[in-house]
Amino acid sequence: KYTQHQTTSAKLEAVFQAIDDARWTLGDFLHYTFRMKDDDAKDISCSPRHAQVMSRFLQGLCAYTPAMILNTWFHSPDGRILTDSHDTNLTYSTKIPYTEIKPVR
Repeated sequence: KYTQHQTTSAKLEAVFQAIDDARWTLGDFLHYTFRMKDDDAKDISCSPRHAQVMSRFLQGLCAYTPAMILNTWFHSPDGRILTDSHDTNLTYSTKIPYTEIKPVR
């Protein structure tokens, strides 16, 4: 069956709608996509499709590699910390683990 070509914006909206329908945030989606252990510290068993998609992405076999995504996040104005925010001092913190710092940059 022929389907019309969708724009990138339309594809994004469909993915965002699926995330909303699952009652997840984008952070939830990424967390559950890439986590390796469950809440009881037991290894996660992925479906074959999940494992294949993860493997291709993490091996850099997709058009956009993990490094390219991180570079985009680093340069995105959406993650910019406000200058008067307490979080501006956390960027170079040696006392707080980076996993506890919420803003991207």
